[in-house]
Amino acid sequence: MENKILYEHMIDEGVTEETIDVLIDEELVTLAKIKNASDELLKNCKLKAGQIVNIRSAVKNVEQSSKDGSMKEENLKEQAAEAKRGTLQLHSKKMKQEEQPKDEVEKQQTSEKKAKVASNSIQFPPLRQPSSVFGEPKHDHAHDVAAFGDEIFVTNKRTGCVNVIDRSGEHFRSFEIKETEFGDFHAFGIAISNKGLLYITDNNHKIKIDKDDKSEDPPSAGNRRKTEVFVCDTDGRVRHRFGEEVLKKPTGIALTRNDEIVVVDYEQCCICIFGIDGEFKRKVGSEGRGDGQFRRPYFVAINSKDEWIVGDSGNRRLQIFDGSGTFLRSVPVQHLVRGVVVDSADNIFLSVIDDSPREKDDFKHGVVMYDANEKLYGEISNNLEKNCDFDLLRPRGMCITKYSSGEDILIVTNDSEIGIGLRKYKLTPSITQ
Repeated sequence: MENKILYEHMIDEGVTEETIDVLIDEELVTLAKIKNASDELLKNCKLKAGQIVNIRSAVKNVEQSSKDGSMKEENLKEQAAEAKRGTLQLHSKKMKQEEQPKDEVEKQQTSEKKAKVASNSIQFPPLRQPSSVFGEPKHDHAHDVAAFGDEIFVTNKRTGCVNVIDRSGEHFRSFEIKETEFGDFHAFGIAISNKGLLYITDNNHKIKIDKDDKSEDPPSAGNRRKTEVFVCDTDGRVRHRFGEEVLKKPTGIALTRNDEIVVVDYEQCCICIFGIDGEFKRKVGSEGRGDGQFRRPYFVAINSKDEWIVGDSGNRRLQIFDGSGTFLRSVPVQHLVRGVVVDSADNIFLSVIDDSPREKDDFKHGVVMYDANEKLYGEISNNLEKNCDFDLLRPRGMCITKYSSGEDILIVTNDSEIGIGLRKYKLTPSITQ
């Protein structure tokens, strides 16, 4: 509105329209210049504001660094002071020790040594224990033992039966391996799978001979003997059997974590390996005295590393193999080795016969233990001691389980008509170095 009034006033004053247009153009140019100048000024202002912010940030960082440096210097001074105080305290302690009587210093050192030993102690069972009866006398000629669930299975080589008892030793039941074509069954070694299948070695059963057999090749006295491994459930029902074509006199047996069955063959002086289905895989070892060779091997155990620990009785040693059957090392044993079992810590327990010369030529029998490093710990039983109780006459296979009271025990079979068939020893720990 104001622009229109100004325009009409200029026309009344005689200003031409061309002049007015020129004036308008010049005014627009001026306004444009003013705008550009304003924009440039605003840009410069923003730039300077950013610079001011950066400067303030830099100043703040410098101030913080200075503060941190001061704190660090103070910390260093404090640490130096603490070190100096510690040195003075050590010096003071040393001066006090020098002032103490010699016997007091030795007493203090002995106390410190005992504390160190106690902190590094390993829990092992008591040594030289008198054994106690486990179960009933009917378990005479017991040869091997294994636990599954709340039941304990005991093989009897003489009768061919497997006796089943509970954790207190009370007898539950017995069963025999019965098949029409089998004769005398000599149950020797036993191992039990996680599924409750029993693997039992038969090392001397004889085939029944039919007198009326008219075949061209009837069984003769030379091929009466037949040895196998029987697989059955906990009630004695046979699932399958294997090893007839390979085994000569199987004794100990164990199951590996790789689902393989390790069978000791006493007569062939070797270890036979089968798949979990009974398929023969390979043999390990031969008769002799060298590494990986055997003389009268009996039992085998598997440790937590899946290593085989084999009792090489005739060579008075243990032989240890890896899971593939490669010889690793041997451990000398002073006695003839019979049973072998390992606990959860890989400690090794052996039932042994001491055949060293004695009065009346009587042999001593017992149980010894080696730790997980295969170092002899000592005699768990007292049977190897002079004037001991003759309660363990012919020790064979063993197992570790829990007694009805909940304590860990070692059960040892006794293949004798005189002594009780099963003995037990406490594995309740005692402190030792």
